[in-house]
Amino acid sequence: MTVNRKTSTQRKPFLNRMVLAMVTLAAVTCLFACDWPESKSVAPVEKATIAFSSSHNAFLADVAQVKGFFQQEGLEVTPHLHAYGKLALDDVLAGKADFATVAETPVMFAILNGADLFIIATIHKTKTDDAIVARTDKGIVTPSDLKGRKIAATFGTTSDFFLDVFLAVNAIAREDIELVNLQQEEMAQALAEGKIDAVAAFNPFLLATQKQIGESGTTFYNKKIYTKTFNIVSTKEFVNRNPGKVNKVLRALYRSHCN
Repeated sequence: MTVNRKTSTQRKPFLNRMVLAMVTLAAVTCLFACDWPESKSVAPVEKATIAFSSSHNAFLADVAQVKGFFQQEGLEVTPHLHAYGKLALDDVLAGKADFATVAETPVMFAILNGADLFIIATIHKTKTDDAIVARTDKGIVTPSDLKGRKIAATFGTTSDFFLDVFLAVNAIAREDIELVNLQQEEMAQALAEGKIDAVAAFNPFLLATQKQIGESGTTFYNKKIYTKTFNIVSTKEFVNRNPGKVNKVLRALYRSHCN
């Protein structure tokens, strides 16, 4: 699906709105410290559904599930597994899951579209998880060579936001590229077949794309323009109604962090 950005006025203030929303929500994120005391009593067992992203950025939640920390804190978790965070968040928005592990960008998009979400905790940060992979055999050697090219991103994800920022810092207007909406799992094949000139990808799909394109590709990183945060998220209504479950999730993640 190809999108002509020249006809869309709705996304022009996209970057400014995203930055404002990120600054606003930064105040409610929580990082872990290992001086939080462990539970000394057996908590009553409650049930919760967590939509997990398969990304390595969600490893704290994965460890809590595999090692039984949720169960030890009195939470019987039904896992929903997804390829990446936006799909996990969609479960929460659809009422299919109570919590999701997801990067901040899909959360921001959802909030801008009217969703009432709450970032319970930030569980990971990285500056190298997103990048642009381009075909050098099509003459793309420097970032400026991306102008006028056909570039794919997954709309509503960190790849979408990273591409926006990367273009901006390299003085390329979004209207100066042909933007294509592809799922991350489609990136490597589409680039290898020459259907597109470059992709904005995140791991593990970034690594898969780099491997498939091999010496015909180059990767543009920029650690200075974007730090991805990965989070445990729910709706504000669920958090307000279930403080005990939220506390159990936090305690289980704390155990993962300290073990």
